[in-house]
Amino acid sequence: MNKEKYLKELEKRLEYLTPEQKQEEVFRISNELDNGKIINDISLEVKDIYAKYKIDTNKEIKKSNNKLIMKMDVFSNKIKIFIVNVKKKTPKEKVVVLRDILIITLIISILKIPFIAVETVLFSIFGNIFNDAIFNVIHFIIEILYIIFAIFTFIKMFNKRFKEELE
Repeated sequence: MNKEKYLKELEKRLEYLTPEQKQEEVFRISNELDNGKIINDISLEVKDIYAKYKIDTNKEIKKSNNKLIMKMDVFSNKIKIFIVNVKKKTPKEKVVVLRDILIITLIISILKIPFIAVETVLFSIFGNIFNDAIFNVIHFIIEILYIIFAIFTFIKMFNKRFKEELE
């Protein structure tokens, strides 16, 4: 492997270093190659560099792969906190919480009407022009948009109404 390929591959593999650290290490290896020093296998060199900066690659890989899992963990913790705080309430306050959840759900259900209206208008206007496959795709897209809208709206309303219980 020639010097340029080696340095490019080294730079790719040093993804967990800051740009300054990466530049410094590539420059150092380049100088060592120019001075005729024999360089380790690229895997060993990368391992040594990460050890020098005390970076655990396994932890870094887990961090990058676990962003969704971390968000789900935060969500589940909020739900646990909410349940614990609701359990502390009196029976009358629990009924109010249940009522408010039902009202939020009803509001979200009512907000489906504009999506149904858009779909009906599109189908009535373009009824003879498009075939069933295109209508199925349009219906699917409208349903997905409604689901995304409903989830975000529910979360916003829930967080706003139950701010006290979520803390």
